[in-house]
Amino acid sequence: MSERALPTTFFRRRFQVPADIVEDFCAELWWGEPLGLEIRGETIDVYYDSDVVLDSQWSRWRPQGVVLSASDPIPDQDWLTPYRRASQGFGVAARFWVDPGEPSESSEAPPDRHLLRLPARRAFGTGSHESTRLAVAWLEQIPLTQRRVLDLGCGSCILSFAALVLGAGRVVGLECDLEAALIGGENRRLNRLWPACFVGRVDALGPAAQFDVIVANVLFPQLRPDLARLLSLLAVDGDLLYSGAMMEQEPQVLKVLRQHGLEAVGVRTDGLWGAWRLRREGRA
Repeated sequence: MSERALPTTFFRRRFQVPADIVEDFCAELWWGEPLGLEIRGETIDVYYDSDVVLDSQWSRWRPQGVVLSASDPIPDQDWLTPYRRASQGFGVAARFWVDPGEPSESSEAPPDRHLLRLPARRAFGTGSHESTRLAVAWLEQIPLTQRRVLDLGCGSCILSFAALVLGAGRVVGLECDLEAALIGGENRRLNRLWPACFVGRVDALGPAAQFDVIVANVLFPQLRPDLARLLSLLAVDGDLLYSGAMMEQEPQVLKVLRQHGLEAVGVRTDGLWGAWRLRREGRA
């Protein structure tokens, strides 16, 4: 595994942009592969992991009134510290209580819920997003006792933890983002739950790997290239739980999944988002 060093300093370029060209200007900035854009009316902050030279990219916008008003380094910091200090725990599905606060503080859950401590970080998956809540709800609903579970795109490991609490015999978490995987490792120690977590894509799993349940809480364009390989890991009577698409995308998502021999045997919704339980065609 090759590791990517995380930047300790970011570099910000601040532009003042006429309102009528903000959208076009930002679209061109993305071609320079920034870490992100922050748009506040006519003020655009663009962030990079190196001190890039932008003259060739934005100089043609000067005649249209674009002005580079600031260029400065910004030390990396934990941007979510204020949120964690003020955060309150919340319920996820029927059986879990998530505390996204500081890891050093003590936590309690209602007596009918299992506490998961997931300090809010940049890694996705504290349980506050609809797609994560839907995936946890599906795990609560299907049989898990002693089953083998793969958590694809495990992030903070919330779904891996839920599966273990619900009785899974073995849980493997797979995450392609190094930073998210490291945070997931921290969360394992914090919760004293020990799924086997790896960094890599589906091809990193050996050919003999088999799972009774695969739960994938990822955007569909990220899932689609790995579907064929993923389904080769699913036991004949296994369940694929997919969460990460909006309900308006359901026809396209199910069409692709049917092409891979899967049919939806149930759907759950939360707001605009959906999550599906899928099995091989002809199996209830």
